[in-house]
Amino acid sequence: MPRTELESPISLSAELEKKYSYDEGEPDRVVLCVELEAKHGGNTVWHRSYQLDACGNEGGQAMARLVSLNVSLAVESTLKGEIAPGVSAAPDKPELIDKWLAILRDLGEEITIS
Repeated sequence: MPRTELESPISLSAELEKKYSYDEGEPDRVVLCVELEAKHGGNTVWHRSYQLDACGNEGGQAMARLVSLNVSLAVESTLKGEIAPGVSAAPDKPELIDKWLAILRDLGEEITIS
């Protein structure tokens, strides 16, 4: 019997969870790669990629660290007036982005920019 649109993602999720669940005590891992390219008139005028590969360690789970650190940076930046209050996709000021990446690196997160 074919899967319905609703059943398909749910079944896939359950299948992936069963196949790739962490063992007791095994550290989690977060891998993120973002590549951005800007073109003008068919020519690339800016191109950069960011890679992050983090594992759980004595500092906590990788996912928890990466989420909570960025939330705290956003709260601090809002309180300092560096970003507007409310919902937004991400900071868009290069100096603020560089500051956040530097803080994450200082806290031990390995981020590669190429």
